[in-house]
Parts: sequence; structure tokens; C-alpha cells
Amino acid sequence: MSVPIAIVSIPGLHGVINLLAVIGGVSFYFQSKVGDLENTDDENLFYGAIAFMVAVVFVTILVSGVNELSLKKSAKFLYLFMSIPIYFFFKGALVRSSVLWYGLLIGAALSAGVALYGIFFDYLRFGSIYRAHGVTHPIIFGGLSLLIGAMTVVGMGWFKEKSQLHVAFPIIAVLLALVASLLSQSRGAWVALPFIVILLVWFYRLYVSKLKIGVGVSLLIVLLLVVYQIPQSNVKVRINDTINNVHEYLNTDVSHSSHGTSIGSRFEMWRASWQIFIDNPLLGVGWGNYQKYAQIL
Repeated sequence: MSVPIAIVSIPGLHGVINLLAVIGGVSFYFQSKVGDLENTDDENLFYGAIAFMVAVVFVTILVSGVNELSLKKSAKFLYLFMSIPIYFFFKGALVRSSVLWYGLLIGAALSAGVALYGIFFDYLRFGSIYRAHGVTHPIIFGGLSLLIGAMTVVGMGWFKEKSQLHVAFPIIAVLLALVASLLSQSRGAWVALPFIVILLVWFYRLYVSKLKIGVGVSLLIVLLLVVYQIPQSNVKVRINDTINNVHEYLNTDVSHSSHGTSIGSRFEMWRASWQIFIDNPLLGVGWGNYQKYAQIL
């Protein structure tokens, strides 16, 4: 329960929680407590996929060359690998499902509370509204908030087993998480929103009536339109800036300032990445070498 709460409100605490979970998972493994629980096919696929991805990263480093930057970049995949012992911990400790789902509910509510608190006091102190960020960068805060909300909706079936009233909890949670993401003005998270909605609709199409799905999607659209029309949210400004940046990028050459904006820089990095892939399709250029090859382009 602590992780969704700590990750947006208490600096550094989620790292301590993850470390304790890793230690607990390793301990369970060597005490053979997890070995007594038979793995499912999905679990074996989960372990194998993560191990394969991490192995590919390190083989790539060995083939393309080891340097400080490549090791720094690849270290991020160790966090992914940590999910295996963390899963061992939750499996071996037999953590109740309620801890996960209610923890996500609280995390979503706290994300919205932190966002509203932040922009409110920014307005009192500076007379302007800035991006909500919690204890991290606005982009990370917005993405994590939206992720917490989406994970809560995945537990709709669990809440439905409790009672029909409980079904309202994940719906409220995802709306609160969406508010936090919108107040963060993190456009990258907003791009993911329609894909999340499509996945959730596809997932629940066999379990929820079309009427309820339609009502849920309609409520989401109404909320987005309302927030879009509120000047203080800056959502309308951010979206209009995005449209203008894209239009200028597509209609100017590389010397224009639009190619150095947040949007234009991403397009240029995508172009560079694609060209680097075309030139080195099999093994790439190695972790940490992207910048050097992009500078040449």
C-alpha cells in the first residue's frame, strides 16, 4: 500500500520500500517458501521475459563496448530485474489483494490532493499557477498519477465482488488520478490516455455492459472538456502550444526554432533514432552511444 502513496508524496521513501521488498523476496526464495508454490504459465512467462530483456541489454553492451555512459543507462534495467524478487516477496508473504487495491485507491486520491495543494499554494505565493509535481518532476508525476489510476481500474472485477457500491471506488480513483495528471500539464501522459482507454474497453467488453462502458467513456470525455475550458488549468494552452509546435515543425526547415522546442526535439530524436537503426539494424550502436551518433546526423 505504501508504494503508490510514497511515490508521489514522500521523497526517497519508495526506494527504501522497494529495497526491503527485494530483500524479503530473496529471503523467501532461499528459504524455499516460494518454491513450495507452483509457478503458473503466466508467471514463468513473466520471469522469462524480464530475464531475456536484461540479458539482451548486457550482451549489447559487451558487443558494442563498455563505457561509463552505457553502464549508467543499462543500470535502469536492473530496476526492472528487481521486479522478480519483489514478486517473490508478495507471493511468498501471501499479501492480501485488498492491500494492493486499496493502496492504489489511496495513491490516486493522494496524487490529486498533492496536485491541488501544490498549485493552490503556488498561486498564493506567486500569483500564478505552475505545473503540479509532488515530490518529483511534473512529467514523472503526471505519468505516475495516470498509471496509478489505470491500475486501479484494472481491479474493477475485485471491487465488484465486494459489492456494487465498491465499483464506484476505482471510477472515482481514475478521475482523481486524471485530475492530477492534467494539473501536471504533462503532455506525454496525455498521449497515452486514449490508448489506455482502448485497452480498458477491450479488457472489460466481456464483463461490463456496453451501456456502462459508454457511460464511463462519456464521463471521461466530459471531464476532459471541462478541464480544457478552465483557464487556470493551462490544459488548453498546453494543447494549443502542441498544435502550433507540430505545425511549425512540419512547415519549416531544421534551422527554425520550432525544431528546438520540446515537441520538435522529440521529432528530431525519433528521426535520428530511426536513421541509426537503419544504419545499424542488427546490433545497434550500443547503450550510451546514441548521443555521439546523433551529433553526426
